[in-house]
Amino acid sequence: MTIYQPIDAEGEVLSRKVAPTVETVNDFCEQFGYSKEGWEACRGESWILFGDKILTPEKTAEFCSYASTSDAKRNCYGVILNKLAIDFILTTERVGDYTGYCEGLDDKWKGFCYEEGAVNLVESDLRQINRAPLGPLKDL
Repeated sequence: MTIYQPIDAEGEVLSRKVAPTVETVNDFCEQFGYSKEGWEACRGESWILFGDKILTPEKTAEFCSYASTSDAKRNCYGVILNKLAIDFILTTERVGDYTGYCEGLDDKWKGFCYEEGAVNLVESDLRQINRAPLGPLKDL
């Protein structure tokens, strides 16, 4: 069981009264404020609470703005890009939507976005490698 993503009915019942909401997540994560890494890990895992509200390039950047280090920011983007890769590429076969999302990111995140999409495809099934979103590499 986890607070943010209970995996069964029992977990949901047990976490219902202690799980944060979008409005209370910052306060909830303060209990881990004894270390910057603890607070950032708590805040980063809260992406699930925001649902589709953070699945645009602008909202992803806004959500990940809590991260104070490049590693924390990369982890934050990585979690969201993983979800998008699964949703856009593996589940609905909308590679173009994923590519469009990558192109909407700041330049410093575009390459990472394509990398995450490709890695997700290859990890799920090596035969998928030809479907990987290549972005600027497609013209090489």
